[in-house]
Amino acid sequence: MKTVWITALADEPARVAAVAATLRRYGLQAQAHRWLDEPDKGVARAALDAIAAAEAHAWLVLVSPQTLAQPGVRYGLSLLRASLADGSRPPLPVFCLWPDGGAADATQLPPLLQDAHCAVDGQAAWPAKVVAATARRPNAGEPLPTADYRLTAWGDERIGQWVEIGPRHTTLDGFVFGVCPGDGAPAAIEFQAVGPRGGLPERTTLEYAQQGLTVTAGERTFECWAVRNTIDTDHSYFARLKGSAQALLCMPFTERDDAEASVITLR
Repeated sequence: MKTVWITALADEPARVAAVAATLRRYGLQAQAHRWLDEPDKGVARAALDAIAAAEAHAWLVLVSPQTLAQPGVRYGLSLLRASLADGSRPPLPVFCLWPDGGAADATQLPPLLQDAHCAVDGQAAWPAKVVAATARRPNAGEPLPTADYRLTAWGDERIGQWVEIGPRHTTLDGFVFGVCPGDGAPAAIEFQAVGPRGGLPERTTLEYAQQGLTVTAGERTFECWAVRNTIDTDHSYFARLKGSAQALLCMPFTERDDAEASVITLR
């Protein structure tokens, strides 16, 4: 029996039970967890590990306008969505379910979830759509939430929240990474490292490391750190973060003022 992983953004055990019961009637088993708005405890990584352990075939998020208004929730959901599409696992279909009586509005979702399948609890068709999505072969050619860079969440309550970033297809002779706090939610880089892809490095050697850089991209200002290490498809840049950034900046290291940067909007 295929498994659907349910993320409840609020304390709604009755709603979770009802959705799980509906999925069971369609031949799917459900496992669920309650999302905690505590990004500095690595909640996105905890959810990612749970989804992997459950061998889930779909991710279903129980949303509402109220929960989607919380900056930390939006940030964490985007991190988890990016992590699910980092290339280390098959693509996973994503569903967002609004409460009965409301309207499914993809524009309310965090930017990296706006490609999710949207539905309302009371609609009769959504369970069949989940079944169809779990039966379909994953398509590696589908658009990715972060096209040029892979982004993976790491961390836990003890070591804090970390992100792993690297190019999907190219080799970079140096890397610049930045955070934009946005309105009302502080964010900062606390530590940086470089190492093999797929896990936090036990030790790191940084080449010409820099901190306290400022990069402007569009109307946003990013506080950036940088290294001159080579980053490629098998090696990554790692950063320990504080808070819930509105956006991340990734770019090759360069001395030019007009270098092209990739901005990943998270909330």
